[in-house]
Parts: sequence; C-alpha cells; structure tokens
Amino acid sequence: GFLLSGFSADLYELDGTALVNTLRQVQQSNPMVGTPGSSFGCVDFDGNGVRDLVSYSYRYVGGIDLASSTSLVAQMGLAVPPSASSTTQQLTFALPAQLTEAFHVIAGFCGALQVQTG
Repeated sequence: GFLLSGFSADLYELDGTALVNTLRQVQQSNPMVGTPGSSFGCVDFDGNGVRDLVSYSYRYVGGIDLASSTSLVAQMGLAVPPSASSTTQQLTFALPAQLTEAFHVIAGFCGALQVQTG
C-alpha cells in the first residue's frame, strides 16, 4: 500500500505453483530528521551473476538531500534473506562525484530501470 511518506509492498515467492506471502515488505521512504530513508532495487548481491531483490537503508551526510550532502551512506541487504544472520553491505557514495550511483539507491533501480515510478 501507499504511505504518506513513500511506498511499501508485500513480498511473495513462488512455492511450487502457489504464491506465498513471505511476511516481508520492501519500502521506499524519504529520510526524516533523525531517521534513515529506505528503498529497494535489484543487484547481483552475492556475485553469482543473477540480480537479487535488495533493500536499502540510507542517510545523507553533511546535508538534507543529494544536492546539499557531501556523501550518501547506505546499508544494502537481501530483501528476503535466506537466514536471519545474512550479511549486509555498507556503501558510501561521494557527492557530487557519484551522484548517479547514489540516485539509483534512493530511487530504487533494477539495472537501468526504476522499479517504482509515479
């Protein structure tokens, strides 16, 4: 469903021939003062050549948006991890040098396509 500050969606997986709710969600929300923003996308998380659905939690450093910040720091993890102890990766993007990469994190991209628009 839609949230006042963003977007959220339930995640389902195929179990044989039926779609089963994983009881997990992906969210896209703007950061507020003192709270991180969140988004999702798909990248080859584990290096096996297949894109995985990932979730991001991010924050601006030195500003309140991409234009005024010196960097964007994000945590990336699998949206549906195989176990509770699954790893996350920390990403840091220097701004404005890595503006495109940082925008892909906050806007939610799968390859070159934005995953949630409008």
